[in-house]
Amino acid sequence: MFMNSMLCDAQELINGDFENHPFEECTYNLSDEAFNNSVPNIFGFGKAFIAGENVGELDLQTFDCYVEPASGSWCIGLSADTSSFSDAIAIELSSPLEIGEKYDLSFSHYSSSTNLTPVEIGVSNAPNNFGSSLGIYTTTFEQWTADMVTFMATENSKYITVRAVAGDFGWAQVDAFSIVPMGTSIEEKGLSLSRVYPNPTSNLVHIEFGKIFKGISLTISDLLGKIYIQNDYSNVNELKLDLSKMNNGTYILELRSIAGRQSFPIIKF
Repeated sequence: MFMNSMLCDAQELINGDFENHPFEECTYNLSDEAFNNSVPNIFGFGKAFIAGENVGELDLQTFDCYVEPASGSWCIGLSADTSSFSDAIAIELSSPLEIGEKYDLSFSHYSSSTNLTPVEIGVSNAPNNFGSSLGIYTTTFEQWTADMVTFMATENSKYITVRAVAGDFGWAQVDAFSIVPMGTSIEEKGLSLSRVYPNPTSNLVHIEFGKIFKGISLTISDLLGKIYIQNDYSNVNELKLDLSKMNNGTYILELRSIAGRQSFPIIKF
């Protein structure tokens, strides 16, 4: 697996970039049932209100569909209204979370409506239940925002859940979900990574360490494991990477030294 070769059971979010589905053009107002019959490894369950029924109102949006996706060619649109119902999805993990393990979950959010529908992120054991909340995130009108939440798993959850926060009429879009286990964290293994910036980035990424490393290996790969940058460095306390020739999307930066390993997402826009 691309995320962490040192952890044999590292988790991935299956279809977390929403690219795997049969649609070729913008598809609006899908009921949860129609969505679930078409999109693998993602489950609609929010029962948003549309046409007099609480059946769901999910969108699959591509370019020129009120939004430009944050990564790849597709994103998902979630609706909310003044009732207690709103669109919600559960994204399947390749394997359950490990209790006590720390994870970095990264994602991007956007609002195509001026009243800025927030999105809530959670973890769940079932595809039809939101589960435990990891936080609520305020969207920005017509602008993608990349966010990351670090959490410790308290259950062997099988899904990352996402929902538009009900209470007002509006839309939120989400994209580029990825998860990185922190089984060999900085604190535990001594890889003293202090700053990575800017992230998201359109060009250069700066990496500053808390000390000089005699030897360190760096790899940048996409979510399918294709390697774009792979180098070894000696006697460094900072690095600068040029990502200008890489396509927009989410990538995994991995650093290795005798002190340990650290990996986390970088978003190129």
